[in-house]
Amino acid sequence: MEEWDSLLKKGIMGFYQCCEVTEIFLFNKKSKRIYNLFTLLVLEEKPYSEINEKLLGERIKVNEDSFIGIKRFWLTLDETEAKLKNLKNKNCWTSIESNYNASELKYISKQFITANEGIRLNHILKNNYHNGSYIIEFFDENKNSLDDLLNIEKLKKFNTICEDIKKVVPIDLSVARDRIGNFIFQFPVTILEIDSTALSSWDGIDLKFTWHNQLEELPDCLIQAESEFDRNYLASVIENYNKMDTQILKVGNLDGMNHIKIWRKEPSLLLYSSIGTYFRDFRLQMNIVNPEPRIFEIKGNPQQVEVVSSDSQTSKEKSQSYTTQIANNLYDSEKRRLEETLSFKQYIEIDSDKALEDIRKLIKQNDENGVFL
Repeated sequence: MEEWDSLLKKGIMGFYQCCEVTEIFLFNKKSKRIYNLFTLLVLEEKPYSEINEKLLGERIKVNEDSFIGIKRFWLTLDETEAKLKNLKNKNCWTSIESNYNASELKYISKQFITANEGIRLNHILKNNYHNGSYIIEFFDENKNSLDDLLNIEKLKKFNTICEDIKKVVPIDLSVARDRIGNFIFQFPVTILEIDSTALSSWDGIDLKFTWHNQLEELPDCLIQAESEFDRNYLASVIENYNKMDTQILKVGNLDGMNHIKIWRKEPSLLLYSSIGTYFRDFRLQMNIVNPEPRIFEIKGNPQQVEVVSSDSQTSKEKSQSYTTQIANNLYDSEKRRLEETLSFKQYIEIDSDKALEDIRKLIKQNDENGVFL
């Protein structure tokens, strides 16, 4: 279990002492069988005291024959490793014969899940909004025993069940239906915290490092930073970590989306990853972005009136920055693409015939899967 050993070793990702297990299961009253809906095992730094197994919340009714329950308990590190080995080698969650129904599970090698916004897995992981986490995942590719629950025709019912689960534990399976039936071992990165600010010269980043207070020796690391705009790299740099509390990276142009990664050299693991932008200045202005002409009817005749924004009025006084001009062009291109594919299109009243024509086209293209208007 090389991956387990490298992630668990004290001082690599953190200083783990126990594991919190949140088990969401489906129980069939007729067959008396238990099915895994989702199980999350989170490595924690608090000392292990006892298993302290308990059921959380009330039963969540699925239908007359089955309900969902939520259970939480704690394991020692040795017990957690035994669970992982059982899943990997024997495809079973429990080490003894029971009424627990096991599915065929695919072992997914370690993955680093960033704390960035928009990451679906963060809706089902625990508190992954600091430095991120590594996970080891056992994926239920078949989900045969959960077909009825995952039936697309019962999506509304499934989402209601997910809302009921969220009232008990902060796990939102509605945005991660593909993870139904899975087991995930989560290794939060607690060894390091990073704070970054842009230099006033706008050509670099000031990084502040806060290491775990139990760490005796700072690790050798590589720092990678890059700025990306319009899918082009404006600047990039890779440097060795100086093992100080602060380090200045002369990246170059910071006008784009800035990526920062910190890699541990031995073992080769990602300790930190972020993506975002820095505020160079702040202005408040109200105007209409790329305004559409307005149609008014005067004595039964449609009249088109162009709308002028304040931005257009002041454009002669102050030229737009290159990033604004590129962003505006990207907006126009994306708008044209959406209109051409009929993914998003606006119509005015006099375009009703064109709208009906587009609806007919959409129905012909998508009648097998339905059309949403």
